[in-house]
Amino acid sequence: MEIVPGREWYLKGNRFDLKRITGAWDGKLRGALANGYDGMRASGNAFWQDTRHWKEFYDYESEINKWIKGKQMTALCTYLIVMSGAAEALEVARTDSLSPREREVLWWAAEGKSASEIGEILHITKRTVDEHTHNAARKLGAANRTQAVAIALRERLIGGNPP
Repeated sequence: MEIVPGREWYLKGNRFDLKRITGAWDGKLRGALANGYDGMRASGNAFWQDTRHWKEFYDYESEINKWIKGKQMTALCTYLIVMSGAAEALEVARTDSLSPREREVLWWAAEGKSASEIGEILHITKRTVDEHTHNAARKLGAANRTQAVAIALRERLIGGNPP
């Protein structure tokens, strides 16, 4: 177990550097795996809520969610409710995970079905299928449907039997 003050971990010289921080997490994870551990757990607090760095840390939360996918790492961030307004709580609670319908649409796409065929199977319009596909691709950081399916398969978000 290692305890590092938040300001030291996130704000070297009062400067926030996303690449440095994710690189440091990556180094810690590699070290844990090299020492025979199955993975790593991390926890952080929201010391920065009372700083001028809110926007940078919000962006960090979004990026770290993408970065951590597929890694043998679990992370927990804690937030002081008394220092958070409703807007901040909603921003942090926003999730990038796929909805059940988005997973279903990507599963059928992985099976080689066209948007029209998926619509028929799910009893929804082709336009609705396209919207679910677009939303899933955006959440996964994919450029198109094919890449979204590949990412969803790789991350084990879809696979096996139909959802």
